[in-house]
Amino acid sequence: MKPLKQTMLPHWRALSGGWCFSAAVVRQAVLILTIAFMTSTVRAAEPDLLEPERAFALSARFKDQKTVELRYKVADGYYLYRARFKFMVEPTTSAKLGIAKFSKGKMKHDPTFGWVETYRDSVRILLPVATLAKETEPGQPPLRLKVTSQGCADAGVCYPPLHQLLTLQPGSLGVVLPDGEADAGSTARSRQSTPQNMPPTLSEVLRKPM
Repeated sequence: MKPLKQTMLPHWRALSGGWCFSAAVVRQAVLILTIAFMTSTVRAAEPDLLEPERAFALSARFKDQKTVELRYKVADGYYLYRARFKFMVEPTTSAKLGIAKFSKGKMKHDPTFGWVETYRDSVRILLPVATLAKETEPGQPPLRLKVTSQGCADAGVCYPPLHQLLTLQPGSLGVVLPDGEADAGSTARSRQSTPQNMPPTLSEVLRKPM
């Protein structure tokens, strides 16, 4: 598009020693300014969303020899769905997972699925782990746990499923973060999230396979 001044120059004409614009140029100028204003308004209205790893900060530890404790710190204005959690162990270990026990969440009504349980602020999950006898001896391999979660922002945007890998050493009670993530004390970065332009509804989120 040509600059506004260049567009108007051919249409300028002198009247009584001054300058004025033709009606066509005025209409064009008004249209250009209106489009520019609408574009800036839309950009200003776009929510500044956290990265999913920051919105739903995960940590884990061995609570005891047979239980892994998972904790999520959920940022203000965000929430997780209980029905979207999934836990798996990598095939390099023979560990078996039991049924996860969740802290109590809050119910949220969906027009298609009815009431679903969600979590804000924090989530605590206890995950039973059973291993073969040979892996209870000293020097046993680490437990590599794949955790899947999914949540949304109150701004109306739902994130795709978040897959994170945790490496826990049996016998150690230290807290670990997902592989590849920075230290928990580092400054959280904020950027525009990249979910789909048209945020899915809760019904669409729960309908998609993980």
